Amino acid sequence: VHPDDRESLRNHTERTTATGRFADLDFRIVRKDGRTRWLLSKGKVLLGPDGQPSEWLGGLLDVSASKEIETNQSRMQKLEAIGQLAGGVAHDFNNLLVAIMGNVEMAKRAPDDKRTPLLDHAMEACVRAADLTRQLLAFGRREALPDAVVDVNDVLTDTLRMLRRLIPENIEIDFLHGHRLPLVLADRAQIEQVIMNLCVNSRDAMMAGGKLLLETETVVINGRFRESHPWARPGRYVLVTVTDTGSGIPPEKIDRIFDPFFTTKEQGNGLGLATVYGIVKRHGGLVHVYSELNKGTTFKVYLPVSERQASQVGNKIEEPVRGGRETILVAEDEEPVRAVVLRILSGAGYRVLEARDGMEAVALFKQHAKEVNLVLMDAVMPRLGGAEAVSEIRAVAPGAKIVISSGYTESMGGGGLPALDVEFLAKPYEPDSLLRIVRRTLDERGGGQPAVTD
Repeated sequence: VHPDDRESLRNHTERTTATGRFADLDFRIVRKDGRTRWLLSKGKVLLGPDGQPSEWLGGLLDVSASKEIETNQSRMQKLEAIGQLAGGVAHDFNNLLVAIMGNVEMAKRAPDDKRTPLLDHAMEACVRAADLTRQLLAFGRREALPDAVVDVNDVLTDTLRMLRRLIPENIEIDFLHGHRLPLVLADRAQIEQVIMNLCVNSRDAMMAGGKLLLETETVVINGRFRESHPWARPGRYVLVTVTDTGSGIPPEKIDRIFDPFFTTKEQGNGLGLATVYGIVKRHGGLVHVYSELNKGTTFKVYLPVSERQASQVGNKIEEPVRGGRETILVAEDEEPVRAVVLRILSGAGYRVLEARDGMEAVALFKQHAKEVNLVLMDAVMPRLGGAEAVSEIRAVAPGAKIVISSGYTESMGGGGLPALDVEFLAKPYEPDSLLRIVRRTLDERGGGQPAVTD
């Protein structure tokens, strides 16, 4: 019996003996190989001639599979709650980044060439910060999967180049890559994050040195595998295996390693493996771990194969950056962001009207409906949010051309945004990205004419 369940099992036995009434009880046992199984005790108490409990008739049922499903659901609920927090942080952080990146880019175009190297370093820092917010959103499982397929072998090869700077020389690294791996539909940066987190976890378990082995292969999940993993969907998967010869994970802790903020390290934030779990689940995959104390740990990551072929994936040619003379209504509650957006648009030749929230934007649009060619607004604003403002503007001008911008992703940037027939621009963005989507929206949605004409 698992040490944590011995007391409850003892109390259950004493209570059953004293009352003569049997209640179902589930508890854990630890097998000889160190694995934990859940058992459900069911039965009834038989009374003797004196009316006292004399026998127990029943049995034990292995319910490990259903318990695993419950654990997965509970874990995903925890990730959902933390994802909401991460989304809020990312939104505010991205607002700051828009102001920083916009001002830096405009300053780079100034004649003083001596500032250029410093500004380049500042821009690189902004890009890294933007990548951090994408990881926060990925941790919360909030970003939509990209429309791209990746070769997992290529991802691991590139990731290993970075890892060799993080892993000491006393750890030997080997990579056995499967041949002709099928492609997977995935966010390349997030898969890199999964591999990085698993390898860093292995590094920390081998402080005295050891071996780190990465393997890839194609596998098929069928009925037999699903007997022990009932939540797995049948089909073809690319399997990534990360094995170390480290200290291993204690059996009593292995069920919690994917929980947010749970860590076995003295200096750890407990988000590394939780991030792995969230990303893999979001990609429709699954993670399995096996560990033995003082022998090592193996993580198996299953990523579903994409039916798309590499030939179907094309490279987009960036459209040129062009300005114009149209009138654009900008609604943004963050003053630094609004100021830099106004400078970018005005510098490209546009006439700009500014509003501090959705309510003011609607009022300005009604006042200048015959002049406004496009509305650019934040998704989350006080008094009246982006989605509500879009509805009120469309009530006045059904054909209004609108671009919604947010530090959140499109699916979470505001209630019902994907169904509003608007363009979406994710923060942070560079000036050229803003100018491209403005010009494209003006040109593709009926030209640059105002939404309301005589």
